[in-house]
Amino acid sequence: MPRVYTIGYGQDLFDEFLARIQPLGITHIVDVRTNAWSRYQPDFRAPEMGPRFGLSGLKYIFMGDRLGGKPPHPEVYDGERLDADRLLQQDWFLEGLDRLVSAAQDSGKTLLLMCGCTKPHECHRGRILGPMLDDRGIEQIHVLPDGSTMTQAQVDQLTGRDQLKLF
Repeated sequence: MPRVYTIGYGQDLFDEFLARIQPLGITHIVDVRTNAWSRYQPDFRAPEMGPRFGLSGLKYIFMGDRLGGKPPHPEVYDGERLDADRLLQQDWFLEGLDRLVSAAQDSGKTLLLMCGCTKPHECHRGRILGPMLDDRGIEQIHVLPDGSTMTQAQVDQLTGRDQLKLF
């Protein structure tokens, strides 16, 4: 089964982040933040990230415009909450998801979905993207701040899949 890793950088500095992901054999960092910017962590601000990851032998890809947790499209919200069912009706989102699935199925790539939130059960990586990737046969391993991991099944147990409609 193809696999992707996910991570939230949280309070990490860039070198700490790299040390945490190095044992995983990551080849591609897929930034799924809606905006590639961090108010609190200057090490994770665009446009410096691509070149910094490149120096470490990693390819950086921004996909937050398609897979971010706070899309700037009012039609995907129910009030102020993101609605996963509405999201799945959007061509831009489905194209991003298809691109991610295709890349995950490439045996020469090991993908890491990155955003700022460290808790996958409180983040769109685990609550929105995780189930959608799971339904497409892509396993996810969520990397936690202490380096331990959590499967998507464990995230689903914490959140309950029935709660995924609104985020």
